[in-house]
Amino acid sequence: MKNLLRTTLAAAIGLSLTACGSSENNIIPFTKATLDVQGDAIKGALGNALVEVFAASDTDFSDVLASGQTNADGTYSVTLNNTESAAPITGTYITRVTADADTTMICDAPMCGDVERGGVVPAADLAGLTLSTMSYSDGTTVDADVNLLTTMATDTILASVAENDAITLADITLEQVVELQKSATQVVGATLGINLTDANIYDVEIVDASVSANVSLTDEIAATLTLINASVASLDSADDQSLGQAIAAYTAAIKTITSAIFADEDADLGAVAPAAVAILNSVQMQIDTVVDTLAAEINQDVDGDLPVLEIPNEIDADKLGDLIGDIIHGTGATGGTGATGATGN
Repeated sequence: MKNLLRTTLAAAIGLSLTACGSSENNIIPFTKATLDVQGDAIKGALGNALVEVFAASDTDFSDVLASGQTNADGTYSVTLNNTESAAPITGTYITRVTADADTTMICDAPMCGDVERGGVVPAADLAGLTLSTMSYSDGTTVDADVNLLTTMATDTILASVAENDAITLADITLEQVVELQKSATQVVGATLGINLTDANIYDVEIVDASVSANVSLTDEIAATLTLINASVASLDSADDQSLGQAIAAYTAAIKTITSAIFADEDADLGAVAPAAVAILNSVQMQIDTVVDTLAAEINQDVDGDLPVLEIPNEIDADKLGDLIGDIIHGTGATGGTGATGATGN
């Protein structure tokens, strides 16, 4: 009887262990969620540039969620992975594109230093260039184009968040992201002296202006912003400064100015940010001139008439605080070139 009991018990234990092993071996792993982020990096088309994606709340850009490189034509696609679950990857993200030792750019201005429009700007001239954009994911593929204007708007949003504890980028909704984008668009318009009241820079099709046929002959905002995006490739730079560093100095100046206004709408920009104001107006004059020249070239190429907004050659820094204050409080728009106190073409 004892032997029978032992035999029966051993058999039962063996079956139990076999069943457990079978269960473990047949566990079906979950399918990890992924998110594709794709777009065009256009400041001229940036080829072989570093692409990095961050959570928008990671304002120190310390945790890279996905990375890759742009193709020769500036297009890119990178993939985020959810290693914890199969839940869709959602939220707000910032994509940065940085020129490195392998990066080249197609010149989209009449001249980019010594390089003619359509030629290739070498990596050495692009050192210091970083562009960015902000986008929202509902779990499906994200289109995130990156250019000068999205960079200025993204910097504006980050400057606003830094001065406003009520805004938390970690958990904002799509609707809130769009509102931030539209407000930032108006602020960027104010710093350029143009009225972008009804626009969202992140939705505007800003294209590579090195090919004349690319530029819209029907969309005034798209044509204007495309030419502005292209124009900074002609910026004058100091002997010890690359084109990329000159562009970076301009976007940094804009961020300094908007940050000062967000902190104090009554700030005397000439006193608190004189260097930034000087860069703003030096570049504004060049933008005005280059946009006119580039528009004339494109019109001749396509036998058309680009619809381009009037761009002033100077921005009245004393009025920027009022203009941006109106945008912050929702009481007004940029007011176009007249409201900026510009001097005209």
